[in-house]
Amino acid sequence: MKVDYKKVVATALSEVGYQGSSKSSKYSKYMDKYKFYNYPKDGAASWCAIFYDYCVLVNNDNQVDKTRTILCEPQVDNCGAGCTQKVAYYKSKGRYITDHSKATTGDEIFFKKSNGAVYHTGIVVDWDKKGFYVVEGNTDGNKVAKKFYAYHDPKIAGFGRPDWYKYEDEVAAPVKPSEPSGKFIVNTKTDPLRLRAYASLSAPVICLMKKGSEVTFIQDCGDFYKVKYKTMIGYAHKEYLKKA
Repeated sequence: MKVDYKKVVATALSEVGYQGSSKSSKYSKYMDKYKFYNYPKDGAASWCAIFYDYCVLVNNDNQVDKTRTILCEPQVDNCGAGCTQKVAYYKSKGRYITDHSKATTGDEIFFKKSNGAVYHTGIVVDWDKKGFYVVEGNTDGNKVAKKFYAYHDPKIAGFGRPDWYKYEDEVAAPVKPSEPSGKFIVNTKTDPLRLRAYASLSAPVICLMKKGSEVTFIQDCGDFYKVKYKTMIGYAHKEYLKKA
């Protein structure tokens, strides 16, 4: 199942206005609860990159290992939350983009200092002919805020693109139909229904049940239901039973 980047963007937008502190946020606490990184981050790390990862994790049913893979991040022993680490992770998978014309909604945008060092990140939530709209964590006084950057803003270092479709071909496990329950009525046309010793037409007959007789369902056994009739337990062909 793929991760819908539009939902990731919607989550980021819904968090605009949140106030944390420089080293602590509800996102850091959440990711620590799932042991997402190589060591606990709340109280120990800036959380701009953590915010992006959080937005992806909550839209992937909190599946930690798969979310790390989608984000091009290593598994827990080596999974850091720093911007320079994240750039390296994307580059290692060939999913780091420096051409702004190829960037798009949902990408993780990275910012650099004048010396080229990457120091901050956010999520591209929209764009127009002039530039990108970005939601960032741990900015403007440790808040989540929405900002705008022109395409050629010198602070833009590049973009990481998660592998949104990594698990697209996975088929969800089929939902097992719920078994019937409760009371059933014998619904033959004329003849009584045979209650058998086991689930087979050749099984010995325990007794005959008249049309309209009530039985209690116990178990679905293919073409037969295991039922209780009066004090007897046996098997009756489901074709001739209807829900009471």
